Amino acid sequence: MSDDARGLGPLLRRPLRRRAILLVLASAAIGALFWYIGMDAGHAATVSIAIAALGVVWIAVPREDHPAWAPDDEEQPHEGVRRDVTRLSWSLRPGRAGIAAEGLRRIQSIADRRLGRLGLSLDEPTDRPAIEHLLGRRALHVLRPPGAPPRIAAVAACLDAIDRLPADAGATPTEKRT
Repeated sequence: MSDDARGLGPLLRRPLRRRAILLVLASAAIGALFWYIGMDAGHAATVSIAIAALGVVWIAVPREDHPAWAPDDEEQPHEGVRRDVTRLSWSLRPGRAGIAAEGLRRIQSIADRRLGRLGLSLDEPTDRPAIEHLLGRRALHVLRPPGAPPRIAAVAACLDAIDRLPADAGATPTEKRT
């Protein structure tokens, strides 16, 4: 009779056979120990069977040493997809002093990319008046904080201002900045 015909085929194959035998012996020993210290024989047998059943489930589940995670962000950039929004929202968790530096870097990266379409750069001091005109003073203080990190309300206003930026240099902003 083959292993598969008995219904225990996967457990009795070579890699798991030793574990299955040790499991049955250990559960029988635990049941005998419980009977010896005063548990009713029926209850001790039930404990032994329950331990064996849980053990069979435990050893029968295949193990993966390394879970298959999505590739790292730097390997495959996906601009504008749901994953960007998720990463940004997690990095914007406010702390005691305001938004974390990682969140600000992500916002600055988004703003620099959007401003770059208009021929402007956050790193260029001569572009500062034009950026302030497009985004507003409050948004500019979020992108280049003069001191303490900005609060979540200021960041939300900044993201709204970035969202209203025109798509290219020939377009006009969708709303007036404050």
